[in-house]
Amino acid sequence: MAKWNDEEKLHYISVHLQDDASRWWTQVSISIKTWSSFTEAVIKVFGSTKIQELAFEQLKWYKQTVNQPVRQYYDKIIELCKKVDPAMLDSLKLKYLMAGIENH
Repeated sequence: MAKWNDEEKLHYISVHLQDDASRWWTQVSISIKTWSSFTEAVIKVFGSTKIQELAFEQLKWYKQTVNQPVRQYYDKIIELCKKVDPAMLDSLKLKYLMAGIENH
């Protein structure tokens, strides 16, 4: 979700939700108006496993944008890696970092 603002994240999240999460979102999407309220609701309903899955989806698709500083990109990837697996190997973190870095 590179450089998406919270409104865009909330709009596009439905593309990534599947099964129970998709059905849940269909029922509650009208009442959830902010990204923070979405994440709070997901934790409340699905627990940390779904948060890990969501973080993994973000990690798979996250790309550095043209004007995004490398440090900001690095910090975001590391944050997502920690959400997915706090004990993730450094070699795997490096793969994710290299997969989405912008070639200049």
